[in-house]
Amino acid sequence: MNQKKIATLLVAVVSLGTGMAFHQTTAHALASYWHHNHWVTTKKTVTVQKIKIADPIASSRAVRSYKLHRGAHYKLGHYDTNYSWVLNSGRFNSNSHYTYIVRRGWNNASWFKFK
Repeated sequence: MNQKKIATLLVAVVSLGTGMAFHQTTAHALASYWHHNHWVTTKKTVTVQKIKIADPIASSRAVRSYKLHRGAHYKLGHYDTNYSWVLNSGRFNSNSHYTYIVRRGWNNASWFKFK
């Protein structure tokens, strides 16, 4: 009887641990890790949009689209407001007039890996 309880407890712990591991994300914008930009390598081809910043921010609009091919290296910022994935290097240098964003889910890190 004692071994049966231990086996049941072990299965429950392993199941819970596995479920929690799948729900962890490296892309949470509020994590202290994202207080500064990071170099990343793209794992998939993604679309980058050049956004003309206007005041109020709701008036901002996309003015051009680019393709960022798999294997490209760029500095990426992740923010919790307005635009979550912002590129800040190379030809995609965001500033006060334009910002370059990747349209992916807020916590979706499947399209890049850390360099």
